[in-house]
Amino acid sequence: MKNRFFYRPVLIIVIALTCCLLVSVLLVTTRSVGAIVEQERPPSVSSVHGTLLPRSTAAYNGVMTPSTVIYAPWLLGRTSVVRVYNAGEGQATVKATFAYAGGVTTTQRLLAAGAAMDIEPPSGVLTGTQLSAILTGTEPIVAVVNDFGLDRKQATSYAAMPASLGQDVVMVPDVFSTSGGGWDSQVLVQNVGHTPTGVTIVYTRTDEFASRNWTDSFSGLAPGAVHLFDPNDAGLQDFVGIATLKADRPLVAIVRNAATEITDPVPRQAYIYRVPLASFGGGSNRPLYFPLLVNEFGNWKKSEIQFMNAAPVGVGFNLEIFGEAASAMFVDPWWAVSERQDDDGRDPDWVEAGRVANAQSLHSLVWLEGDFEGDSFAAYTSPSVGARTWYLPYTDQRDDFVTYVAVQNLGDVPVHISRTYYDVTGTLPPITGDIIAGREMALYAAGSGFVGGVMVQADRPVVAVAVIAGRMVLDKDSFLPVVFRNN
Repeated sequence: MKNRFFYRPVLIIVIALTCCLLVSVLLVTTRSVGAIVEQERPPSVSSVHGTLLPRSTAAYNGVMTPSTVIYAPWLLGRTSVVRVYNAGEGQATVKATFAYAGGVTTTQRLLAAGAAMDIEPPSGVLTGTQLSAILTGTEPIVAVVNDFGLDRKQATSYAAMPASLGQDVVMVPDVFSTSGGGWDSQVLVQNVGHTPTGVTIVYTRTDEFASRNWTDSFSGLAPGAVHLFDPNDAGLQDFVGIATLKADRPLVAIVRNAATEITDPVPRQAYIYRVPLASFGGGSNRPLYFPLLVNEFGNWKKSEIQFMNAAPVGVGFNLEIFGEAASAMFVDPWWAVSERQDDDGRDPDWVEAGRVANAQSLHSLVWLEGDFEGDSFAAYTSPSVGARTWYLPYTDQRDDFVTYVAVQNLGDVPVHISRTYYDVTGTLPPITGDIIAGREMALYAAGSGFVGGVMVQADRPVVAVAVIAGRMVLDKDSFLPVVFRNN
């Protein structure tokens, strides 16, 4: 995952041929034994004109537990939007308090039980201004932050976090800093405690034989406030590695990685992942789950798993895919390694789930790489605990993108699934009767034109993530991308 460069197709015939190969998979067909891929209710209320190709991607972890207070460390003015869902039994008053360099602004809205709505940052905020938000509700809520950029090519997505996820030590498994163009990271931490705290970040280089550490710190971070750590501020201008956040009070954090080219300072691709996730309370046999792994499937070329070992001793473990052992791996103390799913020797054209049964001190995330230029990287953090209910507030199906929900069965016994879709008016009749076999996964997508979210319920613990696969509309006559026609 170190070389992440994309080249614009220059021959019209190449685009046309690729279009023929990919349009069928965008119509949602089953590609893997054990994977259920469905596109169903709500019914289609819009049509797509032209031919579709994948453009950008984003991913976010599902939410297990709604809360009356949730935190969003990062948004951008004029391009970000917060999708909020009311998981309570009555109408909720939702307040979104946005903090940015120009001050603090609060937006208040009413939200019906079982309904979703979008809240945008204040209209007076300049384009590109970084903000943070604290959302409160008189009923439990969940929320997802999406940012697609001004040209809708830099898609990023993450779920807002309740204070119960906050930790005073947070592991960051993927950090970059490059000079003269390339990938750069922003680590944004938010204090979810009740008193100010100091925060220290320790960067560890993992692209050399011997690890080296650098430290940066910030004091007096107020409750609810956000601080941005940039590796360049610690003197790291060509850095690939991991990081550890330490504080006196609980923190939540997101990591935004964006790529630029020397000739184009505007990020051409980006992804976000959040830390931490809910921790496993089962002692030393701590698992990690990977609900969506791919190799030349649908909109994605491959997935790649990053493993970070946050311990003073090395860790050996087995990665399982398809319910079978795929790789025996080892990570040195305070180090990181990655595993690409197109390097495992199996034939491509599959989508499946994976796990590490005994992850011990490992922390992990999954990259998904798309097929075409633009923002074709997505990332989600690997959960280590399951639940019977998952909320995915953003599952829109528009002309220019589709959202897939991946659900993984954690046990050996088949699990029964129901899905309840909801929009701005409330919930729709649930879809029942789905069964996912042991150690398997299923992909779901609502019908074209749907705007809203979904609640996944199961009779046994599962994990769930959502992936937004952007699409590029091509003109049928010229077979040229519409987005390029005015250039």
